Amino acid sequence: MATTAGQSDSDKADQVALGLKWTPWDEGDPRLDWNPSNEMDGNTLEGCFREKLAIPDEAPATIEEFEEMPDTDAALAKSAKACVAQSERRNWNANAWDIGVAGFRSNAEGQKAHGYSVWSSISLGVGRRGQFIGHLRMLQDQQVPDDQIKGDYFKQDSWIVGGRFRMGGPHGALMLEGSYSDVDPDDRDDDSYFRVSVGTEFRIFADLYLQLAFGDTYGSDRDDADTFFSGEVRYGVSKERLFKQ
Repeated sequence: MATTAGQSDSDKADQVALGLKWTPWDEGDPRLDWNPSNEMDGNTLEGCFREKLAIPDEAPATIEEFEEMPDTDAALAKSAKACVAQSERRNWNANAWDIGVAGFRSNAEGQKAHGYSVWSSISLGVGRRGQFIGHLRMLQDQQVPDDQIKGDYFKQDSWIVGGRFRMGGPHGALMLEGSYSDVDPDDRDDDSYFRVSVGTEFRIFADLYLQLAFGDTYGSDRDDADTFFSGEVRYGVSKERLFKQ
């Protein structure tokens, strides 16, 4: 579920969306990071558990279970976290594919609109440090602020196809991104354009990431503001403290 307010002086729309994402293929799933032969392989998450924790037959299934162990077993919990961190480094750019669908509603200056979006992304690892992500998205009946009439909006349908190449690791990467958009607004001329950008993303604290990008737009018939700068903050809830005592 997501909500957003207007993004500029001419965009006063409040928007809300409800969606569903499905991941049919994910080689980076930690539950698959094991050796089918059941051997003590330190290069898998399960193998690291068996090797570092010296528990050959059974082990707690989650980090939370390790953290609930008695204080005398704190070293085991520390070793378990180290195994998880190693697994994350190995699998950060693993191959994966997801599919999503969402319905959204906009309410701008009394103008209500409903629409939907369908998208799919696929990621492919390139060596140990690289990752390519391909993306396809369709939006129907999207409400867009009119750059010619302040406070007015119009609907448009659009297709977007793009790709991103990342070079780095699980806690930071450099990015090169390109996309092609084809838009079909109501009662207006169709438009299509390319966008290219370079940027970076990095972890500030546990579960807090910052992404910055700078780029340009090419080929648009109606967008005069070609150059753009974007910033994005992603955060989550963590049981760990930001500052250790």
